Amino acid sequence: IKVAFQTLSEDGFDEFRSVVFESPDDQLRLHRIVTNVVVSTDIASPERMRSTKIRWEEAFCHHHPNTLPTKNGPAAPSSGRPSPATERIRATNAVSPSSEIATVQASKPRLVSMRDTTDELHARHERRHPLTKRVVQHNGGQRTVEYFPTERHGEEEDDETRAALRHSVIIETMLNVADVAHSMQSWELFLFWNRKLFEELYVAFKTGRSGNDPSNDWYQNQLGFYKLYVIPLAEKMKTCGVFGERGGEWVENAISIRDRWCREGDQETKDMIAAVERDIERCYP
Repeated sequence: IKVAFQTLSEDGFDEFRSVVFESPDDQLRLHRIVTNVVVSTDIASPERMRSTKIRWEEAFCHHHPNTLPTKNGPAAPSSGRPSPATERIRATNAVSPSSEIATVQASKPRLVSMRDTTDELHARHERRHPLTKRVVQHNGGQRTVEYFPTERHGEEEDDETRAALRHSVIIETMLNVADVAHSMQSWELFLFWNRKLFEELYVAFKTGRSGNDPSNDWYQNQLGFYKLYVIPLAEKMKTCGVFGERGGEWVENAISIRDRWCREGDQETKDMIAAVERDIERCYP
């Protein structure tokens, strides 16, 4: 990210910068959005996943929880009870001092119990006294984090701030979906990229670059991956409302693949491991 923005500041991008941002505040906002989007894909980091969870909760679970944006703009507040999907998302993303965060490392899903962090404490404080977080990069490379009160001028500005947060969170969610899109499309695509991932991890193991043998519990790990990460992520795409009626397709596809993997995944795993081992032996005798 640092290299990208250093490149963007070069003279050859003067015209591009003049279009993308006209002021230092615009540049800071772009930097914040890009940073949040990129680091949100670090699903192996409990701290990153905790931050992503807090931002989602702030955007969709606290302020007007029944008012979700749609492809035609913000939806009107709904009456009555929220949908079951919305209730599941709220329960999944409720923040507590010892809440568990789903992380995935080397295709192994796990729940990590997290204590209060500085960012969470500030996030909780923001619900009562809004603060803006500014990260300053100094010439010597040192980074400082500053929190300062956000001035509000009526409900209109509050709505604009909330809408900006939701837009940013939706972009982050979409990128996370794209990162594991094979798990929410078709059975054939899932098997193809599932094998590619296994091959990558298995080669790393066989060549000594990793101490983790991915063939151990691969079948069960995929089930855990769907339960802890893929299906909750797909439900976010439905809950945010921006894709209208098509928002539920990610959930339906993910559940369909998960269910078929329950039935056929054990044998698929055995066949895949045998095939990959034969290929690896030819390349790494």
